[in-house]
This record gives sequence, structure tokens and C-alpha cells, in this order.
Amino acid sequence: MKPPNLNHFPSPPRWAQRLLTWLHPPETLEEVEGDLAELYAYWYGRVGKTQATLRYVLNVISVLPPFVRRRQQSQKQHQSECRTTYFLNPDMIRNYLKIAGRNLVKHKGLSLINITGLSLGLAAVMFILLFIRDEVSYDRFHARGNQLYRVVQQSTNAEGREFVTGATGVPQGPAFAAELPEVDAFCRVRGFEMLLRRKDETMYKQVMYVDTSFFRLFSFEVLAGDSRTLLNDPGSVVVTDEIAQTYFGTTDVLNRLLTIDAGGSFESYRITGVVKVPPMNSSIRFDVLRPFVASLPPDPNHASNNDWFDGSLNTFLLLRSNHNDRVADPAVIERKLADVVRRRAGQQLAQVRSEVGNVSLTYRLQPYTAMHLDDRYDMNNGLMRRSSSVYSYILSGIAGLI
Repeated sequence: MKPPNLNHFPSPPRWAQRLLTWLHPPETLEEVEGDLAELYAYWYGRVGKTQATLRYVLNVISVLPPFVRRRQQSQKQHQSECRTTYFLNPDMIRNYLKIAGRNLVKHKGLSLINITGLSLGLAAVMFILLFIRDEVSYDRFHARGNQLYRVVQQSTNAEGREFVTGATGVPQGPAFAAELPEVDAFCRVRGFEMLLRRKDETMYKQVMYVDTSFFRLFSFEVLAGDSRTLLNDPGSVVVTDEIAQTYFGTTDVLNRLLTIDAGGSFESYRITGVVKVPPMNSSIRFDVLRPFVASLPPDPNHASNNDWFDGSLNTFLLLRSNHNDRVADPAVIERKLADVVRRRAGQQLAQVRSEVGNVSLTYRLQPYTAMHLDDRYDMNNGLMRRSSSVYSYILSGIAGLI
């Protein structure tokens, strides 16, 4: 039997069409109107005009508000339930766990190897990340860390061979601070292992000679005493809380005496301050601090006090910052250092050249926070050993492969 020709059937009732046009949402009106017209033509040919009209009217009512809104909400709720069921169905999770358990029991050897390998790999990655985190955190706890620089030197001998070192002498710090307005302050650091005596017991501890500006440059926590005057007295010492507890059983040790072998014989020094033990990620670590002037010869004209070729200590500079916290440009300062060397050390440099040949002496500024991972310059005279950024890069690559 041939299907009826729908084009010859009359259209649905106009009043029902108008009702649909007025009340149905406009975004789907055209689609719904076309579908209902086709259904009306089909019903008209199969069951007659009366039944077709009745069915058409009922369908029109079913797609009018609020029925259409309820249907959309019902569909959204169903979709949401389907999504929730898909992700959080307890039966599905239980099924996955059963399958995993069966595979573990069925392939015990292979499962043991896989789990052991995964555990070792994750543990190795965690240790690598902890190591790298510790390396990059070195010396970053100082409040003025972005203004701190170490003076390093590059020299060339008569044969043209180049030498680099992080060690300087006594005159560099005062000279640079006096002649360069960009330098706010300087601090010289020189460390030694010395004997400390407690009754009949002696122990080697790290004793560091520093300038009075030490606590202005570095943010080591002062527990007792005035950080501005802690090192003003040449006969004074500052101890860590660990040393105070070890030697006196308390941190309340101001004005007590600490016995140190600082030059071949034991002498007592008055404690003027207590500081917290430096953190492990600090390049400057000490047990006792002494004023830097106590390490100098009594004669201010002694040759070592003006020796620009000496390398027995570390010199740190605090660069000035403007009102926008912008630090002076280190490259500009480095060019000015050469002028200071010509004025202050020109005569000494000429004498050395007359004796050994054409030598050169150049000073650079090394960022304090980069000091630990910069393996170009040595770290001696009281500073903790340096590392190398190469280790971090290699370990990072290994972690990525794991």
C-alpha cells in the first residue's frame, strides 16, 4: 500500500497553531511547529480529521509552558544523575577494586615488581625534589638579600693566566663604601676553628670575625642584646643559643665570660649578645662572633691592612635602593670599582708589575643569593662549602625520566 500524499491534506487548526506560536519558547518554535504539522498530516491520513485534530491539540498543550520547562528540568536532572552515577557509583568502584585485587593475586610476582618499582621511583623523585628545594633556598631568608653582593676578584699574571677567587683583603670594603655612593654599607667576614674551654673540657667551634654592620646586612635572629651595639667592644663576643645552652645551661648569659683560645692562649671575653643558630641553608654559619677589629694587627699602618692582593676574608656590600625599592645597578658599580682600584691601589699595583711583570686586578660583584650554586668562585674563610647548579639540573632530568 502506498503511503498517503501528505501535501494534499489540510493544515492543522489555525487557533491551535496561533496558540503554539504565542506560548512556545521561540528558540525551538520552528522545529516543533514543523514536527507537529507532519504528525497532523500523518494522523489525518490514518485515523481521520477528528482524531488528527485531537491528537494535534494534545501535543500542542504538551509543548507549552510549564510542561516544556518541567521536561527540560527532568532531562537535566536525569543527565546529572547519569554523570553522578558514572563517577561515584559505589558498585562500579567496588568492581574496579575486585578486578585489581584479582589481578594482584593472579600475578603476584609481576605485581610485586611493579609496586616495588613504582614505590622506589616515587621515593627517588621526592628525595630529588627535596634536595633541589634545599639547594635553591640557600641564603634567601635575609630581608635585604636582593641588595647583598660579595666582592670577588679576577686577576691575570704575567703569563696571561687568569685566576678567580671569592677572597679579598682588608682594604676593599672600606674603600668601596667610602668612594661609591651606591654602597650603603660593607661587612668583612673571616672565620676560624678555635678552641672553646668549659672547665677542663675543650671543643673546636666556628669563631667568625665580622664588622659591626653584620646584623644590618644579615637577618640572623638576635635573642638577647642590642643588634646595633653587639660588636662595638673589641673584647666582646656574641654566641648562639646552642653554645649558651652547652656551656652555661641557659640562654640568659649576657655579661658572662666565655674562654677562647684566640691566639695561642686562652682568654676570657664578655658575652654581649645571643643569636639563634643560623639555619642549615645559610652559607654563613658560626658558633661565636667576634668584632672584626680584634683580628687586625694593633698597628693601623701594618702592611696587611692595606694589601690589595691579600685573600684572607670575604667582603660583602649592601647596595642602596631608591624609594621604589630599586637596587643600584651592579654593572654600573663594577665599572666604578676599577676607578677606585686605580686611585687606592695604583701605586701597589705598579710596584707588583715592576717586580713580576704585567698583572691585572679586576673586581666583580656576585649576588649573595647566587653564591651557593655559583661554582666559579671559591667559598673559604668561614663560609660553608658551595654547591653547583649542574647537580640540580642533572637530578631534575633524572626525576623527569622517572
